[in-house]
Amino acid sequence: MAKIQKRTPSIHDIAREAKVNISTVSRALDPLKSHLISDKMILKVQKTAEKLGYRPNIHAQSLRTGRSNLIGLIVPDIKNPLYAEFAHQLKNELSSYKLNLVIEETNFSITEEVHLLDKMSEMNVDGAILILTSPKMIVKELKAFEEKVKGLVLIDHLPDESFDEVFVNISQGYLNFFQKESLSSSFHQKNYLFLGAKIGNYIHQNASLRADLIKVYPSMKGSFHFVDSDCHPLEAKNILHAYLQQAPLPDCLIVSSDHMLLGAHSALMERGHRIPQDIKVISSDGTYYCDFLFPGITSIKQPVKEIAIRSSAILHQRILHGKTAGRQSFCIEPQIVFKKSTELL
Repeated sequence: MAKIQKRTPSIHDIAREAKVNISTVSRALDPLKSHLISDKMILKVQKTAEKLGYRPNIHAQSLRTGRSNLIGLIVPDIKNPLYAEFAHQLKNELSSYKLNLVIEETNFSITEEVHLLDKMSEMNVDGAILILTSPKMIVKELKAFEEKVKGLVLIDHLPDESFDEVFVNISQGYLNFFQKESLSSSFHQKNYLFLGAKIGNYIHQNASLRADLIKVYPSMKGSFHFVDSDCHPLEAKNILHAYLQQAPLPDCLIVSSDHMLLGAHSALMERGHRIPQDIKVISSDGTYYCDFLFPGITSIKQPVKEIAIRSSAILHQRILHGKTAGRQSFCIEPQIVFKKSTELL
């Protein structure tokens, strides 16, 4: 004898069981309309829905509301611990708004970035948060994408454009570090090597940092040395090896990302250099790599959780109220986290 399948509960069943109107159930289960009824009523409806085993039909909801409750996140490299941690924090923040996260990576390809914008449009995402290689090169595509979604946030700073943005002033973090350094009587006798990334926005950040340092410390112009790598640890390791074969060991090594730090740290260990006795090391992200490498690595820590909070709040506001409000731009200051790698500076 064939089993009779149990019918999936609907909002009509919830309304009947809770003895409320269907419109009340609809509002209670919609995070963008729940503010229209009392918390007590929301809780009553939610408990009834749970009791009945109600599961919303996401496709039907999307057709009815014109929303997918999907937020796209595009990052250059999900293997990078900074981006992985951001994705984790962002997922948690968006879930509080009943929004779901879809993650894509570009492998630092601008062509792939444009392709993924099209893909996100086809997925009917409500909004997107983008960490791009060089957004200035695809402004036209970004504006076209922005017209198709309810909200778009760049994790970057484009002062000449109108996009919502949340960004970190990394250069200021390093200037704060060097302000402390300059108090040392031997500051002007030291040499600093910057191991930067030769990809997209990293290039602009490195150029900005170089200009800022020389402006603030003009007499130190010959003490700041810059060498570029890509963002892969192995490439960073090989570049640092090659540099140290032809140049004296600097007093301090500054690395553009924790991902590159893995390779730089390996190169120093293979060459028998001790941290911090022979060379001090500082990195730019402040991920868990800085805790587990020996000794602990001082970092300009990226405020990942605050970036996630700010960017998700902007998107939620745009989904609720549309694009009526003006551009939102938030600059967040990084934090210097001192560890043993700069202990003797």
